[in-house]
Amino acid sequence: MAKVLRDLLTKEADLGTPHMKVPNLKGKNVLVIGADRPSGFGYNFAKVAALEGGATAYLTVQNDEVKKSIEETATFKPKVSTFEVTDPNSLKALGASMPELDAVVYAPAYLNRKYFGAGKNWDDIDEKDKQESLLVSAEGAAMVAHALEKQLSARKGVVYGVSFSLPDLPPYTIGRAKTALEDLVTKKMAPELKTKGIRANILLLTAFSSVSSLMISRDGGVDRLLDYVESQLKVARWPLGQMVREAVATITDPRTGHIFELDNGLRREAWKDRARLAKIYADGLAAMSQ
Repeated sequence: MAKVLRDLLTKEADLGTPHMKVPNLKGKNVLVIGADRPSGFGYNFAKVAALEGGATAYLTVQNDEVKKSIEETATFKPKVSTFEVTDPNSLKALGASMPELDAVVYAPAYLNRKYFGAGKNWDDIDEKDKQESLLVSAEGAAMVAHALEKQLSARKGVVYGVSFSLPDLPPYTIGRAKTALEDLVTKKMAPELKTKGIRANILLLTAFSSVSSLMISRDGGVDRLLDYVESQLKVARWPLGQMVREAVATITDPRTGHIFELDNGLRREAWKDRARLAKIYADGLAAMSQ
């Protein structure tokens, strides 16, 4: 089973029939930080921007092996480079190698998947993993924006932090890292970068129907719990293709400091009644433990 999932992760996902026409991005440059998985959000953001919008796509991945694989197989022919956000030399090289940019999507994996499970409290996380998750999520977004400030300013571009809707409440530990990212991008980066003509926004994704979601531990129950929450709130999970196209469409949106909630209304419905949502979570967790 593990091999089957690994094989699927390295293949481009089926994005389905477009439900909308993405903006005309011809002549624009789009960079995605953290596009290692052809089945994942970041990679397919670049793919849709390129194939349906006409943009030139740039990707960063973790190592030369992934770089070679994507260069050989990607249908949209992106320009690929390796990058490590915690390495100052890598940040410097990224800034030196990029052209003027219209959009940067910052989407690295910033918490070990073993911490996605229920009952794993933030304060109980290994201190090294905790600090790394905060470094890669919030601090990493700021470092990337700074490294690419000149390129973004030239095009009055937008830098996105990619966050997630599901772990808004305990017991999902990723919540602390995502909250730090959202606060930094919308409350600190956005006002500072706006003076340079750069927009800073958050793309807030729920767990969506994709191969990547299968890699989140079933033991932790993220996928099953979300199924239950969605059934109670009467919302449907978007497929990957719809999520990506909705996200790409925001490139031409003039707002800054904005959180784009790309979750088919899940967050909106959930936050109408926090007490009800807490009960839904509790009931779902109880049912899963039986």
